Formats: sequence, structure tokens, C-alpha cells
Amino acid sequence: MAFWVKVSNFNSFMTYPFWLYAKNLFRVYKDGKVRFGVYTGAIALSQPGLVEKDKWHYIVGSYENEVVRLFVDGELVAINENASVPDNYFSASLRLGYASGGYAFDGYLDDVMLINKGFDGKELK
Repeated sequence: MAFWVKVSNFNSFMTYPFWLYAKNLFRVYKDGKVRFGVYTGAIALSQPGLVEKDKWHYIVGSYENEVVRLFVDGELVAINENASVPDNYFSASLRLGYASGGYAFDGYLDDVMLINKGFDGKELK
């Protein structure tokens, strides 16, 4: 999945641009960390300071062959090379801008792409 995001406000300490079933697909934390998770244990979490409020950022989350990769603004910022996901998991509903519990995303999304392949980063350069 790839998208442009501009966070206007953080609800408490994080915001949710995307939500997949009961597991949050992407989180953006107030300190600028980004989390991409496709399942419990299949998570890539960046260092703080990557996403700033009121600025556009290009975020890509990739899962293929038990590897989760997270890219911010074209750079690989986190990787989990031991991430297994049940086969039937990806049949869940995808929500844009809203998470369970009433967490609404306050910001802008643009050029959202769902891509049926993994990325290793070469495609983003």
C-alpha cells in the first residue's frame, strides 16, 4: 500500500490513516514515528521524527514472503524479516480515515494505491 499523507492533528498520541479489521494497518505517532502492521507480530515501526504535522509525506508499506517493509519519503525506515500472517487474514475490511473506537484521522490522504506485490525499495528511487 502506498499513499501521501498530511497530518493536521493527532488524536491523543497517534492517528490512524488506515485501519484493517481489528489490526491497525498504519499508525502515525505524535513524535513522528510510523507503524505499519499487517498482523500481530508482523509489524514494522520506524524511529521518531519522520512525519511532521502539516507536511506531506509519502508512505509505503509492503508485505511479501514474510517480510514487512516500511518506507517514508522514499527511504526504508523499518523492516521485519520474520513476519508470518494467516492466509485468510487479508479478506478483512479496510477503512480509510477511521479506526475502531471512534478514532478519526484528522488530515489529508492522496494518491492511495493498493498494490498486489511487495517492494524492496528499488521501485521508489
